[in-house]
Amino acid sequence: MKYIGKKFFWKPKTLPKNSKRKRRVRTRVESDWRKYYGSSKEVKLLVEEKGPDNYHREILKLCKTKGQCNYYEMRYQFRYDVLLKPEEYYNAFIGGKIHRKHILSVHCAEDVLE
Repeated sequence: MKYIGKKFFWKPKTLPKNSKRKRRVRTRVESDWRKYYGSSKEVKLLVEEKGPDNYHREILKLCKTKGQCNYYEMRYQFRYDVLLKPEEYYNAFIGGKIHRKHILSVHCAEDVLE
């Protein structure tokens, strides 16, 4: 069975004020994407039981923004009918809010309009 989901490589982190800095500093740190297997409770339980070595993960699309990432996750889920094929996919929910400006940027307009 398969699971289609998204994960960001980087996450924002705010460093607090201290004696050297007068302001808080926003920086980027690597997310837990190397250990992340999805938000599905069923998938998490299976990975705990059988171990992560028994599962294959594949990156379907690298995106530059969170909006693009949300769009492509939903696009793949609808394209593969994940809700209509419970015998093939673990996905039980598709959700998100997408605005046109998230996907019609300079970087991905050609992809979307194929």
